[in-house]
Amino acid sequence: LKEQRPLVEAAFLKEAYVDQLAKTNPATEADLRATFDNYTLKRILLPKAEGTKAQAEKIEAELKGGLKFEEAMNRYSKDLPMPNKKVADNVLNVTGQMLSDEQYKPLKGLKAGEISAPVDSFEGTVIYKVVSVKSELPKDFEKNKAMMLEAKSRQNAEAELQTKTAGIAKGEGVVWKNDVYKAIFSLNAPPTEDPKSGDANLRVAADAGKAASAKAAGDELRLAGLLRYAALSRLAMSPTADKAALRKEQIEAINDILKGREDATLRTKLIALYVEEKSPLAGPALVEAAKFNNDFTDKGQSQYAEMAKQLADLKKASLIKPEDATAVDAELANWRKGKADFEKTKPKEPAPTMVPSPSTGGAAPAGTTGQPK
Repeated sequence: LKEQRPLVEAAFLKEAYVDQLAKTNPATEADLRATFDNYTLKRILLPKAEGTKAQAEKIEAELKGGLKFEEAMNRYSKDLPMPNKKVADNVLNVTGQMLSDEQYKPLKGLKAGEISAPVDSFEGTVIYKVVSVKSELPKDFEKNKAMMLEAKSRQNAEAELQTKTAGIAKGEGVVWKNDVYKAIFSLNAPPTEDPKSGDANLRVAADAGKAASAKAAGDELRLAGLLRYAALSRLAMSPTADKAALRKEQIEAINDILKGREDATLRTKLIALYVEEKSPLAGPALVEAAKFNNDFTDKGQSQYAEMAKQLADLKKASLIKPEDATAVDAELANWRKGKADFEKTKPKEPAPTMVPSPSTGGAAPAGTTGQPK
């Protein structure tokens, strides 16, 4: 598990950064509605070959000169027609959600009857014509709009993160908002062959997180703390690392993160570090972690199990005061009660409908034949 720790910290950091992007640049209702548009298209496909680009430009010029798109399809497109049909009768449908794909991005903003510029795709070069655009909003759109907007904001943030990461890998210039954002991307850069150089980069990232923590607040504070903690966790894996000194820094980093927002998972990580330090602060930290575990899903169950194990370990190592142990036991009991109440109110999955079995005249679950396989 220790070998996986840097991966866990990087995942925490990525989630925090995506959260930050989603909040600073939220999706609009217009963006969301556009994802439910259904585009009916026609296309001219030119397979990959020498001279394809020049041919596409020639066709584009002819279309601008008045050549009908359907005539150009029949004349130039290498798509196969349907039986007893012409190539010009071919249509395809894409959703607004698919416009984030590179091959469909040029369709964004086009109206019915408009034609795209030539687009490179995995099949070759394509020119599209928009036949129609139809909105297909779900019936419960208004009811679930807030939830869908949040999901769309996160989706946009994930896409922005991927785009930036790809750009940096290609050496494209980037203007950084602050040193924290710059350090986050350096943390995810491919490792260098020189371990000393890699450790130096991690130290720069950790120091950038510490400097930002001193003046940040709220989500910015959490992001800075997570950056520092992730960098320190990777540094701790180095063969030459001063693990005792790094532990103290990791403890400080987690405490900075928790100033911005409570997190039961990070609390348990803090306790593990306190245990390694044989610190009396492990007990009070476990009390706080148990107080804030209000999650009754599988994730909360996992956190509960970890806290119960940590309580047993702390008692065995005499690292927890009796009053703190009693407080943790009480909080764990409260969690078990909350979990039981949660399970009672959870919607029950419907039992399978039974239908007559054609082979025996008995019953078999719906969707099956009742025949032996």
